[in-house]
Amino acid sequence: MEKEVGPDHDKRFYINAIIGDKVLGKGMGRNKKEAEQMAAKEALYSVGERNG
Repeated sequence: MEKEVGPDHDKRFYINAIIGDKVLGKGMGRNKKEAEQMAAKEALYSVGERNG
């Protein structure tokens, strides 16, 4: 996890999807799972653009 911001009742989590030394996706969410899913979705989209 990169960071979490805000009070306990209203946190925002920031996650990077990293492969090797490259950040392929970044995600933000109200919980870790949401942030991870956003980062993974962005990473998959990024990989798809590079290969398509």
